[in-house]
Amino acid sequence: MLYVLQTFVLRPTLSRLRDSRGKLLIAQQDLMYLRALQQRREAAEIHYEVLTEGLETASSREREIIQMLLAMESAAKGAGVGVLENLHLKDETFEYYQLHTIKFRGSGSLDSIYSLLTRLQDPEIQMKVGKMRLQMKGVDAEVDLEATKVTM
Repeated sequence: MLYVLQTFVLRPTLSRLRDSRGKLLIAQQDLMYLRALQQRREAAEIHYEVLTEGLETASSREREIIQMLLAMESAAKGAGVGVLENLHLKDETFEYYQLHTIKFRGSGSLDSIYSLLTRLQDPEIQMKVGKMRLQMKGVDAEVDLEATKVTM
C-alpha cells in the first residue's frame, strides 16, 4: 500500500512541484529583464524628447546629425533592439559631400539585430555598416557597429 501511494501520488506531486519552482524562477528572471528593458526604454524616450526639443535651435549640420541619430534609434526600436549607446563619431568633408559616422551599441535577439541591419538599408535611412562586432550573451546578443551616411 505504501509503495502504491509513493509511486502514484507522492512522486508525481513532488515532480510537478519541482517543475513549478523551475518555471517560477524562469518567470522571475524574465520579469527582471523586462523591468530593466522598460527602464532603458523610458530613458531613451526622455533622451529622444530632449533631442527633438533642441532641433529648433540647432544649425543645419547639427540638425542632420541629430536626425541621423534619431533615425538609427527609431530603426533599433522598430526592430526590437535595445539601445545601449548611440553616438556621432566624426564627420569627413569631401569635395561634394560629407560622410558622417555613427557608433551604435545595442542588445537583442539575433532576429531583431538582423532586422535592424536590414532597416538601415531602407531608403529613408540609407546607412552603410562599416564595422560590426556581435557578442552572444545567452539567448540574446550584443552588437557594436559603426554606420556611415553620405549627405550633400
